[in-house]
Formats: sequence, C-alpha cells, structure tokens
Amino acid sequence: MSKELSFNYFCDVLISRYDELWLEFVYKDSSERFWRLGIMKMLFFAVVSETWNKTKLLEIFNNWSALPNGPVELDCYNFIRDYSFSTDGDFEELLHKRKLKTVGIWGDEIALIKKAIESIPTILFTKKTFELVELSHRYKSWRDNFQIALSHNSRAHTIKVEEIKNESILEVLF
Repeated sequence: MSKELSFNYFCDVLISRYDELWLEFVYKDSSERFWRLGIMKMLFFAVVSETWNKTKLLEIFNNWSALPNGPVELDCYNFIRDYSFSTDGDFEELLHKRKLKTVGIWGDEIALIKKAIESIPTILFTKKTFELVELSHRYKSWRDNFQIALSHNSRAHTIKVEEIKNESILEVLF
C-alpha cells in the first residue's frame, strides 16, 4: 500500500466531498492557503472520526507529529512539499485540476478512505483553516506532545499512533 497514492486519493475524495456539500475548497490562490494546512487538519479529523476501521487507517497514515499548528502527518506534508521539486507540477495546481496520481490504489483502500471522509462531521467542512487548527488543539494527543516539544525547546514532537487511536471526533464538537 503506497502512502503517497493513498494520500493523493484522500485529497481527491476530500475535494469531491466539498463539491457534494456545495462548499468551495480554497486552494493556492486564496489568502487562507487552505491547500496545505487545511488538508493536514482534515486528514487528522478523518482519522479521529473513523470508527469503522481506525486501526487500518492509522496503518497507512502513521507518522504524526505535534507542530505549532496542530497534528500533522509528516510523510503527507512532505509529499505536498516535494511536488514543487518534481516534474509532475505544483501540488495545489494538480489538486485543483484533479490530476494527482491515484492509479494503483485498490478497493479496500478506496473504501477505507471514502468511509473516513464520510465520517468527518459536515460542520468541519464549513470551518476556515485556522478554525480547524484551533479545533485540532483540543486533542490530548496534540496538547501533551506539543508541551513536550516546548519543554525541550523544540517546535515538534512525535505523536504515537496509539495516542491518536484513543481520540474521538467528539472532542471538537462539544
């Protein structure tokens, strides 16, 4: 299972979900710059929302870190960054044009990712990027690990997958 292909597919389905809800997905040309930070938050919310198969989803997206703007899956963040150095084109442009490579992703992964995005509460799709950041700061896995980072004069600390497994989307809704 390729994490990069799974992430590309996640991004494609996420944008489709925005379209279904008649909401605009804000990308590169926006002052909000949702395309990177917002995707990272929505990936985290998808993981904590998924009750059907959270363990399997965390087997794919398993390299989390507590950063100042909330939890981030570092490999996925790096995929976005690395697109700017590839011949394929700019990530946000490919995302907007729906031209990310997803060939090679299989049925089980497709179902898992679709189900995870469907499990994100609709209200989160209406939030601005920094509202999503604020909501992600409510999670114990982020708070505890970011405090550790700060205590070591750092801006990042690893979040263990086990800590995320114990989180619930209810943290942001109430």
